[in-house]
Amino acid sequence: LFDKQLAYRLASYGGWNTAGNSLGFALAQGLLHKQLPPEARENLLNVRYLDDWAYQANVRMQTYQQLIWPNYWPNSGLNEEQRTAAEEFITREINKVSKPYMGNTAEEYKFTLPWSRMFEVKVER
Repeated sequence: LFDKQLAYRLASYGGWNTAGNSLGFALAQGLLHKQLPPEARENLLNVRYLDDWAYQANVRMQTYQQLIWPNYWPNSGLNEEQRTAAEEFITREINKVSKPYMGNTAEEYKFTLPWSRMFEVKVER
């Protein structure tokens, strides 16, 4: 028997991107699969690919090495100017990293740092 509330609670654990939290998101996504229209399923996958793989596994470290550290910016508590520059860099690099595998898909999304820190990126259409 499908429990939609349980699926939503499991999905909410994906936020911190630990192995357990990612597993919770994957379980919820699997439970909701049949109830979601194809475009919503595709969007869920794209957000995970762009966040977990493109940003977390690739672009975040590039951003540190090429922008944050050379400019002596903080990891957390970026000011408005720093955050804007970081978001522009992140967007450009995610587009580059993902293009060979996802085509122009990343261009359909916006990448922001909602808490003005490098740990998480918000991926939305």
